[in-house]
Amino acid sequence: MTAAFYRQLDHTGDCAIEVVGTSRAELYRHCALAFYDLVIGLSRIDGLRETPIEVAGADDAALLFNLYDELIFRFDVDGLVASRIEVVVCEAHRLVLHAFGESWRREKHDYQVAVKAPTYHQMCFVEEKRDLWRARVVFDL
Repeated sequence: MTAAFYRQLDHTGDCAIEVVGTSRAELYRHCALAFYDLVIGLSRIDGLRETPIEVAGADDAALLFNLYDELIFRFDVDGLVASRIEVVVCEAHRLVLHAFGESWRREKHDYQVAVKAPTYHQMCFVEEKRDLWRARVVFDL
């Protein structure tokens, strides 16, 4: 089951999602939450520990790619799963988030989707109209 701010798209062999937000910062927040919902399910995660996450990029697509790359790295290395995200800094080439979550535990957190990496294939991050931002990303599984 997906949260209201994103949906899975049909994609052969990989996993694609489309995420919406009312602002640039909210879209980044929703993109991070969509990752955790896709991989684990937000309802299974307790927001016990605060972890800062910082990424840089040349444009919004690069920031989004680098954000997903960092979330996957933190999940693989530290076991970080988060149920709440706060955007602290949302600049043209820099993004700082605080992720509130816990360490992944096999007995509590089943994998729903095993994501290996984000791709630039069909990636977009755009303001479609006032108060409607949309992102699309395809993940390698």
